[in-house]
Parts: sequence; C-alpha cells; structure tokens
Amino acid sequence: MAKYRRQMEAGEQKHFLAKYKDHRDAYGGIFTATMRRRLMGVKEENTKQLRPDTADFWHDVKTTVRNGLSDMQLVVEITDNERQEQLFRVMKPKDTDADPASASLGDLLRTILIKPWTLPIEMGKDGIPRPKREKDEDDFWKAELAREVVKIALEFFQTNRMISTKAHQRVVDELEDLIDVELYTAYVLPKSKRGVKL
Repeated sequence: MAKYRRQMEAGEQKHFLAKYKDHRDAYGGIFTATMRRRLMGVKEENTKQLRPDTADFWHDVKTTVRNGLSDMQLVVEITDNERQEQLFRVMKPKDTDADPASASLGDLLRTILIKPWTLPIEMGKDGIPRPKREKDEDDFWKAELAREVVKIALEFFQTNRMISTKAHQRVVDELEDLIDVELYTAYVLPKSKRGVKL
C-alpha cells in the first residue's frame, strides 16, 4: 500500500487529535465530517469502523483541497476589505485559546513551511543559528513556496509605498538576490553536479 502519511510520535499524535477534536465533526469547511475523521485516522461516527487509506481517497483529498483554494481565491476577488479582514486576519492568542483548531493563512503557511520538523536550534561554526537537521532535498518545493511568499510580501510593501527610501529598496533587492542564490546553491547546484536533469 502506498504511503500517504508522515510518521507521528505517540505524544504528537495525541496532541493532534486533541487539537482537532472539536473541529472533527464541525459543520462547514472544505471536508465533510466523515472525510475529516478518515484524515485524522479515527473511526467513523455511524459505523464505528476505521477505513484504510486508499489512492482514491487521497485523490479526493487533493481535489477537495485544490478546489478549496480556488474557492478562497473566488471569495477574495468578490469581497471588500472589511469582509477579507474578517476571513483572513492574523489570529490572536485569545482566538486559538478558545478554539485550538482555528487558523489564519499565516498559521497554515507556518505549518507547511516549518512544522512538523521544528527542531532545537544550534549555532553553526559560522555563527548562524540553524535547526539541528540536514537539508532535505524533498523540501525544494517548500523553498520555492517560501520564496514566492517573500516576493509577494515585498511587492505588497512596495505597492503600498512602504519601502520609502532607496537604501531600503537596495535591501529588498539584495534579499531577493540572496534567496535566489541560496536556493540555487542548496538545491539546484548539488543536483546538476550529480547529473540530475532539472
């Protein structure tokens, strides 16, 4: 059987199930309660059975999430600024205290880009703090996503005239160049040296 899930330690799985317990059977969202329970790996409410992972199920998950992203794009294009703030503003601690499963776009991006591999930080020989783990070549897509997020954020500041001096604009340009160089050095160059077609 194909592997679709990442491995979770027992403590992490317990925290995960507790976090989404109240959301599991909630009305609304892109998933039905049945689909959510299956994703979480818990028994269905009516049958009390645990359904195994299948390729068809994970295809349905992918399609649902993709369509959900398109629905979010649709909402953004038709709503005014006040409605968008209600939907997408950054969550405050009091919001997540009341509902641990509540999340903003920032939380989603953090989960994609940083979790679940958040590890203790160690100081490198060059004085730069880094996570205690090796770079994973499978994370290239995450690095590309992170680059896109940074560029979009910088474009927002520029468009709204929040990069107010030439000195600050130089910093922005240098940051974009730095990210491109680091991505090339970390992911593209090692593959080209091994003869991997890009």
